[in-house]
Parts: sequence; C-alpha cells; structure tokens
Amino acid sequence: MNYLRPVAWQEIVGILCLMVYSYVAVCIPSYVKNIIDSLTPGTSHPDLWRSCLVILGLAGLSGVLLYLARWTIIGASRSIEMAMRNDFFAHIQQMTPGFYHRMKTGDLMTRFASDLEQVRLMIGPGIMYPFSTCLVTVLAFHSMLIIDANLAATLLVPVGVLMLYVNLNTRRLHQVYRQGQEIYSDMTARVQENFSGIRVIKAYCQEEAEIERFREISDRYLEKNIEQIKLRGRLFPFMRFIGGVGVVTILWLGGLKVIQGRLTLGNLVQFTMYYQMLIWPIIALGWIINVIHRGAASWR
Repeated sequence: MNYLRPVAWQEIVGILCLMVYSYVAVCIPSYVKNIIDSLTPGTSHPDLWRSCLVILGLAGLSGVLLYLARWTIIGASRSIEMAMRNDFFAHIQQMTPGFYHRMKTGDLMTRFASDLEQVRLMIGPGIMYPFSTCLVTVLAFHSMLIIDANLAATLLVPVGVLMLYVNLNTRRLHQVYRQGQEIYSDMTARVQENFSGIRVIKAYCQEEAEIERFREISDRYLEKNIEQIKLRGRLFPFMRFIGGVGVVTILWLGGLKVIQGRLTLGNLVQFTMYYQMLIWPIIALGWIINVIHRGAASWR
C-alpha cells in the first residue's frame, strides 16, 4: 500500500478513462446497425456521411481514452517499479555479511531484474486489462441479450468451454514458469560463481567440469522454456478455433432469423460485433492470468 499511495490519483484517473472507453466502444455497434438498416434506395448521401462521421468520432474518442488509461496506469506501475527497485537496492546494502553467505548472488540478481519486472506487469497491465475486459464483457453481453436472448444463451457453450480450457492451461503454465525461474536463478548463480572464482577453476583445470555443469542447467532451462512454448502454442490456436465456432453459430442461427424476419441484417451485424468484443477479452484472459500468476510468484 505504501507504494500505491503516491500514484493513487493516476490509478483513479486511469480507471475512469477505462469506464468511459468501455461505454463508448460498446456504443459503436449500435450506430453501425442503424446505418445498415437505413441503407435503402431513398437514403441520402449526407445522412450516411453524418452517421459515418459519428462512428469515426466515437472510434477516435475511444482511442484517446484508451491511450490516457494506459499512460496513467502503466505509468504508475513504472513509478512503483522504480521505488521498489531503489528500496530493494538500499535494503541489500544494509544486510550483514552472513546474509550474503546464505544467499546466492544469482538469486539476488533474479529478484532485482526478472522478479521486479514481473511484479511491475502485475500491478500495471495486470490491473488495467482485467478491469477493461470485465467492463466490455458485461456491457457487450448485456447488449447481446437485448438483441436476442436465445442466441446469446447458445453462445455461452463455446465461451464456457474456452474459459475452462484457458483456466486449466494457464494453471499449468504458471507452474512451469515458476520452475523455470528457479532454474534461471541457479544458472545465474553458477555464472557469477564461475566469474568470481575463475582463477581457482583454471588453477585446478576445472574448465570442462564447469562447462558440463552449466550445460546441464542450461538444458533444464531450455526444457522448461520449450514446455512454456508448447502450452502457449496449444492455447491460442484453440482460442481462435472457438472464436470461429461462435461466429459460424451466429451466422447460421442468426442468418435463419434474418431470413424469417425475426432479426434485421443490422441486428445480425451488431450482434456479431458484440460477440467479437466478447471473445477478445477471453482470448486476452490467458495472457492476463499468466501475468498475474507470474507476478504473484515473483512477489513471493
């Protein structure tokens, strides 16, 4: 809390910008729907032009609001990172010699570099993106229910499957990342020990032995990174596939309702746009959970 207090005003301004941004973004599909439904032979060019200008203005306003939100919230996280880094450095300068005998230099370097960066991501993007995506998701799904509640309820099936898969995948990803960080710490410590004790290593002709030890640690680190890549590699294609399933469902069931006259073409396009706004937060959810898990591990 001591780190958050000096930048509290930035966080508040950023969250307010995100709230207005979410509302503006959800308004755009409604104007698109009105334009499509008004496209008749009698539609005048000035009316169409004015409607397009409104959409362009809303898109520009949402872009400005998103920029301000990022500038304030991400900027606040950078300030917190700087304060934590300075405090951490000042703290280790005051530790006793016994502390440095117990702690590996590689562990301290990992905390100072990698861990603080992950904490910064957790208190910056890890706050901004969940707040933004939750707002957009609630507003978009509410609008979908207003347009066609049955069609919106049908889409809960692929969305639920996607959320379950993301949750299971990111849990395993968190475990692998934590294990990789521990190996990275060992590797950094091994490098530091070799650099500081290079005279002893050469004096006793231990170069090949140290190279072999480092190769073993490096191979373990490579394995964990490859495992992370495999997990991410399965995650995002599956997300894209489920997103495509939802679009096909909308086009099929919604298209039938358009043919039957129960939905307008503008409603169908509007519903599809809301679904795209709904699916992107779920796709981003994997990255958000990963950032939060990494930050929590680094914070510990």
